[in-house]
Amino acid sequence: MTTGQNTTVWASFIYLRSGENTPSALQGTPAQLTSLGASELQSAGQFFRNLYLQDSSSSRIAALDAFQPLAAEVSALTLADTVTLGSTQAFMLGMWPPNATVTTTATDISSSLANGTTLTNPLGGIRFPVISAVSQNDIESIYVGGDVSCNGFSTFTQQINPAASLVQVEQESRAVYTSVQNILNPVFTQSEQTFDNAKNIYDYVNYQNLHNKTAAAQLSNQPNVLTNLRYYATLQQIALYGDTDAGNPYDRAPLAAKVGSISTIAGGSLASQIGIALYAQSYSVRSAHPLNIVVGDHGPLTSLFPLLNITSNSPTGLALPGSAAVFELISSSSTSSRTENGIPSPSDLSVRFRFRNGTGLDGISGSGGDLLTIPLFGQSSPSMPYTTFLSSLQSIAITSPQDWCYQCGATSLFCAAWNTTDALLPSTSSSTHISSVSPATAGAIGAITTLLLLFLLSLVAFLLGLRPTRTAPIWRRPRSRHSLGGFKGSAKLASDPDLTAFAPPSYPIIGATVEKPSPVLSSPSSSPHSRNSSWEMADSPSPPSRENAFSFACAGVGGQKRFVRDSQAGSFVERDMGGLGGLDGARMGWGSREDVSRWSRWGGRERKGSAVGGRF
Repeated sequence: MTTGQNTTVWASFIYLRSGENTPSALQGTPAQLTSLGASELQSAGQFFRNLYLQDSSSSRIAALDAFQPLAAEVSALTLADTVTLGSTQAFMLGMWPPNATVTTTATDISSSLANGTTLTNPLGGIRFPVISAVSQNDIESIYVGGDVSCNGFSTFTQQINPAASLVQVEQESRAVYTSVQNILNPVFTQSEQTFDNAKNIYDYVNYQNLHNKTAAAQLSNQPNVLTNLRYYATLQQIALYGDTDAGNPYDRAPLAAKVGSISTIAGGSLASQIGIALYAQSYSVRSAHPLNIVVGDHGPLTSLFPLLNITSNSPTGLALPGSAAVFELISSSSTSSRTENGIPSPSDLSVRFRFRNGTGLDGISGSGGDLLTIPLFGQSSPSMPYTTFLSSLQSIAITSPQDWCYQCGATSLFCAAWNTTDALLPSTSSSTHISSVSPATAGAIGAITTLLLLFLLSLVAFLLGLRPTRTAPIWRRPRSRHSLGGFKGSAKLASDPDLTAFAPPSYPIIGATVEKPSPVLSSPSSSPHSRNSSWEMADSPSPPSRENAFSFACAGVGGQKRFVRDSQAGSFVERDMGGLGGLDGARMGWGSREDVSRWSRWGGRERKGSAVGGRF
């Protein structure tokens, strides 16, 4: 195992909670990222810049460019809404801040003009990162917000009553909510000021404390109120997002994962994305990125913690805005061997989990600070072997979008390929069953409908006077009495010397008649021409065909081979891991191992810090 300073970080996966935004309790006002929220994520970006990009840091990721976020090195994924997308942009600007310093060399003149002027990017030399912002109809959205479009999860949260299982806590909370009643009114009615709305109440009161002088003055005289409100919000959200044994309200079969439920669907989806990113580092290098960034809400984090079995060791309280959950691929600094990918072999790699709750800008006690290393899956060691981690992750991850669509009964566009009728309709109780049409019946209905539609279209065309015209096939049509050939007739005339050119015998034949240097003109039967049925085209030979043009186009540059999955090859477990846990990256949707090195993705350059290459 690798601990402390005796480590080299090869890759990292970071999940960030988005920054502070306007509370959802303010109905009629769309959620917006506040200035504080943007500053929180920029601060988080600066923190990770110092951690991963500074040469003096013991956690420096050598494969990352400190000057700008290169698309081949950094993957950023978020939802296409103003809060998470704005948070992602702020984080990237913090990690790669604007830099007005421009260095122009003889080989890189992109920043200079021909007149000698040197330019920088706008806004003080801003860097432009590539960010994948996906909508709810994008299949990638389940990996960053698996709870957002999940009807099954929404139905579960409406049916569950956290207060019923936390009677004592619910009773204690009444006095606290009463103490801030003047702040809650009239946004929350009297009946809404209860434990069932604990998260919304905490977000609203905390927002008022940060932005409203009157509310801040009142809460300063009640030092424990905000702490208690956050405590109640944490308990309520764990009841909604952290129940690994919750039943599916749609009466679904159990998840394919060994651990998890509809309650933890967001965390299971995020676990799959973590597996995709870390698996690729050794087994699917063409799609690998040394740094993977995902920005979303608190839900995936809240449900991921119980799946990783770290709830007893995690920091107390709900993840604050700007919080970061980090999975680092590490090895001992003394490991000198390298694979063709530029990193140690899987047997020499480990994974460690680190967490940072908040950024410290909100003034909440315990917010910000250093990363806290937390053991995974109930182990005592701060890190665990790479292959063991992947095997353990398989037991909690959503195996495929099909499983997510089935469990959620989602109506997302990409779920149409898997959903049946009962998956598209919500269920009000676990005993309700909605029958679906059998495939055979559905096919018959579709065929009859198609035939009826064609009949109606034909009838309309007939009534409008459209009639079919019988035309003989081209091969049965009589030839014209006059074979005109080309536009000047079939014979070559004396007035056509413009298409006659002289060339040495070694010259290739292209287009019109090419003749050897001789005073005698070539006959139509002995010279190739550009058009057929005339002197320009008579007896024209077929042009030399390019052998396998498609494979030629796909051959790539620099000897790269087009990646084709070998269906005969076993999974990476059978070849490299000895069948540990039956883990199969291809089946998990994590990709399959490629027999190409990381050189192919970086144009022949090795990872920085590897045994062969150097900095680039």
